[in-house]
Amino acid sequence: MSITAGEVLGFKQPTVGETVRLPVMLLDTSGDPVTGEAFDATGVTIEYAKEGDSSFTTFPTFATDNWDEVGYGLYEVILRQSDATELALLDTEGHFKLYVKTDNTRGDVSLFKVNPSDVGREGADGDTLETLSDQLDALNDPTAATVADAVWDEATADHAVAGSYGAWVTGLVAAVWASATRTLTAWLGGAKVCTITVQDGDTDAIGSCPYILRNSGGQTLQAGTTHSSTGVFVVNVDEANDYSVTLGPLANYSFSGNPYDMDVGSAASQAFTLTGAELTAPAAPDSPSLCRCYIDMRRVEGGTLLGVGEGSINVAKVKSRPDDSTEIYAYDVAAASTDADGRAYIDVVREAVVIIQAIGPGSVSTSAEVTVPDLGEYDIGNDLKLW
Repeated sequence: MSITAGEVLGFKQPTVGETVRLPVMLLDTSGDPVTGEAFDATGVTIEYAKEGDSSFTTFPTFATDNWDEVGYGLYEVILRQSDATELALLDTEGHFKLYVKTDNTRGDVSLFKVNPSDVGREGADGDTLETLSDQLDALNDPTAATVADAVWDEATADHAVAGSYGAWVTGLVAAVWASATRTLTAWLGGAKVCTITVQDGDTDAIGSCPYILRNSGGQTLQAGTTHSSTGVFVVNVDEANDYSVTLGPLANYSFSGNPYDMDVGSAASQAFTLTGAELTAPAAPDSPSLCRCYIDMRRVEGGTLLGVGEGSINVAKVKSRPDDSTEIYAYDVAAASTDADGRAYIDVVREAVVIIQAIGPGSVSTSAEVTVPDLGEYDIGNDLKLW
């Protein structure tokens, strides 16, 4: 390697494997460049003087490896790190003078600037590029988590900059506690970490299931849906309160335990399992021309299924039917009522387009146009969108 750090503003001692090349011009007595000057131990004179020297000294080990012609009268005197005597030539900061003369040249002095071996360029505080590099390497680069912890772990008294978020929160808390009246309606920052798993009778997870967590006073503390694949949700609560969880509504599932009680104990971490039932499709009708259109009718709150006779469905109107169909639906045909599991169904000719009406508790009703598929059974709950 012929170029070393620090050579932009001068030269410095080469490090392991490096060399320093000092450029010199060889001119004849007329001042013209001299080319083709090969190394000749007897015909080349090279002397040097360091900063502070009062006279020139003969170059210590000059040989073929210390000499190179570049061209147009320009040559290079090479100093190697591997040779201790050559390395010592650049051990003194300041001016370095080099005298070079051959049998065919007049002899000239070249002046160089030598930088300290551990420096390139110093800053106002004495730091150099190398010392700065060492300082940077010594830094403990913080992770994102460390930075976040540092922000949250800072003392509240240090959040004093007006207009900053930390100062605003500190002031808000102080204002709340300074108020004559304070009412905290709900708090979900308890010390007990409760992991709740919702599953069916086969212990398969029930994912994306809506849930509502309430305290003993009926206040909603948290609401959401279970994890889509694990059926899990997590809450932080206190031991000194009773809690309940209401699950659903969720298509194709029933939750007969609603609301499920949560008896929180003293352990810091606790696990609960809530079990629902998966609803399977009813058997298809015997006739291959009919589709069993069914619905699991339930209350909005918690998705509790209706009981026997609490709901019903019927065909309110036939808009179209297959050309080869002779099936007739009259408006006075008896409605199909819910059974003990809240399910009601009617058999409708496949590929017909009908208006189906659903009636729930309190005579609340809804209706929707349904295109009956060419299937043995079909859940019309998504069409009616009421239960």
